[in-house]
Amino acid sequence: MMVVTAARSGRIPLDTEGSTPTQLLAGRLANPYIFPLLACLAVGYFDWRRAMNNRERNHAFYQSQRWQHKRAVVMRKYNYEDQEAKRYGRVVQATMIHHIYPLAQYPMLALQTWNLLPLSAASHNKMHDRLTDEVTGAGLYWQEKRRHEFVKFFSEKN
Repeated sequence: MMVVTAARSGRIPLDTEGSTPTQLLAGRLANPYIFPLLACLAVGYFDWRRAMNNRERNHAFYQSQRWQHKRAVVMRKYNYEDQEAKRYGRVVQATMIHHIYPLAQYPMLALQTWNLLPLSAASHNKMHDRLTDEVTGAGLYWQEKRRHEFVKFFSEKN
């Protein structure tokens, strides 16, 4: 048995003896803290240096005064309501802001109000795959909905 340190709960025993990468990816290892990391390692595309650089860069951005102000403006604009849940007629409190067009691919849209969407943690997790960080169907819906602003933004820049 090996022990893995998790950020929230300290030390979590993790028995992986006899587990194959396929079993890990199939979800037979039901540890929510370590499963995404093991899945990345099992498929062989996880780059630690790039992940750390992105994390440090993103941390600096999300701690900036400009982001904090923009976040507050967007939350007030939408009355602190999760916009994905509202789409289905439910009222859920938003706890975070989602970049409709991802920050990593479109840093120039980082502070554009039309590119920001208040969501709950559950709705935010539905917007993109947490292993590959690719936009999912729900995220694509919002990209299509905001395509007009996206096209207008880039046509004005040329």
